[in-house]
Amino acid sequence: MKRTITTILLTIILTTVFSQFKVNPKIGINLSNFTQHDDIFESTAKFGFGAGIDFRIGGRLYFVPGLYYLSSSTKIKKIEDVEFNEVINFNTFEIPLTAGFNIINKDDLKISIKAGIEGAYYTSTKELAAINKDDLQKLNWGFQFGAGLDLKRLTFDIKYDLGKNPTLKEDLKNNINPQYN
Repeated sequence: MKRTITTILLTIILTTVFSQFKVNPKIGINLSNFTQHDDIFESTAKFGFGAGIDFRIGGRLYFVPGLYYLSSSTKIKKIEDVEFNEVINFNTFEIPLTAGFNIINKDDLKISIKAGIEGAYYTSTKELAAINKDDLQKLNWGFQFGAGLDLKRLTFDIKYDLGKNPTLKEDLKNNINPQYN
C-alpha cells in the first residue's frame, strides 16, 4: 500500500514538474556600455550578439536559470582626461537566475515581467592602449530586469543588466570605477 501511494505521488509530482518545464534557445543582439562619469570616463554603446539557452520552470510564476554567450563592444572615448577612439570587445559567459510572472497568460499569448541576478565571466577581451585585459575583473555580477512576449512557440525578450561591481581592478582618479551594463 505504501509503495502504491509513493508511486502515485511521485508520478503526480513528476508530471506536474515536467509539464511546467520549457527549454528556450536564445539568439539576439545587445548594446553594452559602461556607467558614465563625464569628467573622467566616457564611452558609447555598440551592437553585439548573443546566444544561449534558458529553462523556464513553473507556470504563471516561474523561475528561469540560463547560460548565454555574449560578444559585446563599447567605444571608449575618454579615460582620465585622455581622449581615445578605440572599441573594446568583450566575450562573456553569463548565468542569469531570474523569476518571471505572466501578466497575460493565454494559451498562444503570454506577456511577462522578469527580475533577478546574473553572474558574468569574461573569457576574452581585445587589448587596447587604454585598457589591458589584465586590468579587468574576470567575474562580474549584477541585477537583471526585463519583459517578455510569447507568441505560440516563439519568445521575444528585452532586458537590462545593471552591473553592480567595478569592472576595473584598480579605480581611476577620484575613486571612479565604471560598471558594465
